[in-house]
This record gives sequence, structure tokens and C-alpha cells, in this order.
Amino acid sequence: MQDWKDYIEQKFIPKEDYLLEYKYKDVNAGDRSFKIETIIITHNKTKTWFKFVNCYGTWTLLDHVWFGNPRTKCRPHIYYPIEFNRPTIEDVNNFLKPAFEGWSIEERYIFSKYVGSRYINNSAESHFLSQFDLKREDLWVWEKLGCIAGLLNMFGIINTLISKKEFGNVKQVVIEPINSHQIN
Repeated sequence: MQDWKDYIEQKFIPKEDYLLEYKYKDVNAGDRSFKIETIIITHNKTKTWFKFVNCYGTWTLLDHVWFGNPRTKCRPHIYYPIEFNRPTIEDVNNFLKPAFEGWSIEERYIFSKYVGSRYINNSAESHFLSQFDLKREDLWVWEKLGCIAGLLNMFGIINTLISKKEFGNVKQVVIEPINSHQIN
């Protein structure tokens, strides 16, 4: 393996189990222009998707990596320049592990509006993805409740109240593992 493109070609096999989509976008930012290249891989049966974004013009460096599933709003991601080397390959493998081994999502709602998610992988690690994983249309709660929501969230009060179903609700979504669909 020489770069992240090679990694993708070797990670997502058998190839007939996945749909690969390549996207390109030219960006002009002031006095510089660059091309954003994105590879989106979708597992044909589970519909779990993976997104590898390259803003650097070389596949030895990634801007970020995402995965998700259309059944949930949660979009776990790694953001930072990701160099192609053994330690970061292991980091990306560990990050993608829940998508291959199965994961569940707890989506949190206030007044029927999505406010965040927590994903749980099979090794019982859980990560709360607060407003950072929200789409623009999901910011309603933060716009309506403003600083109060921010303070309550900062001290974990919103999570506690939602978890106890005293203030909002939690929707559990189980995403089946990709590995159960692969032929060994």
C-alpha cells in the first residue's frame, strides 16, 4: 500500500459488495484554487457508507474520514490532516471498526427536534456527538434555546434529562455489521 487510495481498494472487498463513487469539486478561495476529491463507498446490503475526503492534491494525506447509515442522522468522523503511515492506518481501522462489526445509535430529540447522537460499537465504547454532528436544519433547538441550551449541554444536564425521558426522547437504531454479509 502506498497511499489512501490503495488502502480504500484493499479495505473494501469484495468489490461487488460495494458501490464506489468519485466526486470532484474545484474551489477558488481568494488567491488560491484547489480540487477537493471525495471517494464515497456504500455497502450494497447494509447501506452503510464511508466518505474519504482529500483537499491536498495527494492521496498520502486525507482531510477527513466519515461513516454513516441512512437510517440515522449520526455521522461519526475524523477531522484533521491524516497522513498515510502505519499509526494513522491503525487509527482509521479502529475508527471504522464499528461499521464493520455493527453499531447502534442513540439519537436524542427535544420537542421532536434532533439535537445529537451517541454511537456505541460492539466493544461498548460510546461517543456522544453533540451539536457538532448537526446539519443546518437541525440547529432549531440551539436557535430557540440559545445560550441556555449551550450551558445545559456543557454541564451534561440536557443529556441526563433526555436519557431519563423527562425532557425529550431517545431513539435507538441498530445498524447491522457489514462483516456478516461478506463471504469469507
